[in-house]
Amino acid sequence: MSPERSVILCPIVDAAAYDFIFEREHQHWWFRARRELIARTVTRFVPDGAPFLDVGCGTGSLLERLGRAVEPWGLDPSAESVARGRARGLRRLTEGGVDAIATLPQRHFAGVGFFDVLEHLDDDAGALRLAFDALRPGGVVVATVPAFRWLWSRHDEVHQHRRRYRREELAARLTEAGFLPELLTYYNARLFPLVATVRLVERAFGLEADADTRVPPAPINRLLERVFLSERTRLARATTSGGFSAGLSVLAVGRRPD
Repeated sequence: MSPERSVILCPIVDAAAYDFIFEREHQHWWFRARRELIARTVTRFVPDGAPFLDVGCGTGSLLERLGRAVEPWGLDPSAESVARGRARGLRRLTEGGVDAIATLPQRHFAGVGFFDVLEHLDDDAGALRLAFDALRPGGVVVATVPAFRWLWSRHDEVHQHRRRYRREELAARLTEAGFLPELLTYYNARLFPLVATVRLVERAFGLEADADTRVPPAPINRLLERVFLSERTRLARATTSGGFSAGLSVLAVGRRPD
């Protein structure tokens, strides 16, 4: 893969965003609830103790949460993130962009995760093809992405997103890469009406909100986390139907055919 391609496939988030993630991922309601819902999805589709690769793993908080449920592997472009992950006791961490998936054992992993990563990439389809090659037959890719272009805000700009997705668009990317979709749903759905209304009002009045980086006061933080986590029962039963018809993000699982 050429150096130019490598750059295209490497998600870059500015330093301030990384600092926020490091400092707040165990406090902020969104990080806490998201981590729990993703962990439950991974353990639903990845066999106990099987190798699982978290692409864009950050400081390894999801892999730490998964514990012994999987054999944890991580990949992240930030040397600081990898160092912090290793300080958590995670050993199979690699510094590198998404193209570095090709340097890891191929046809080895039972699961590969892209959690709010694909939207950073110019070539999201290329990243999914790399995951396909790294998966053993029958393995799964698990992905989350932000939903709906009309929800675009300063948050997306600060975090250097290239796009937001409709559920059908993510399904098409998975299918093009060779995956068979097994789970396809919006999530963070119960807060969707509130956030969508706020975004539309801001746009109508030309307001520029901040990048949603502050931890709310404790009672509000706990309430928002509870509301987000209340989706876990429905998500645990969802497949390509039976999930949520709208939400702030999309959650998908695609399986590599045997």
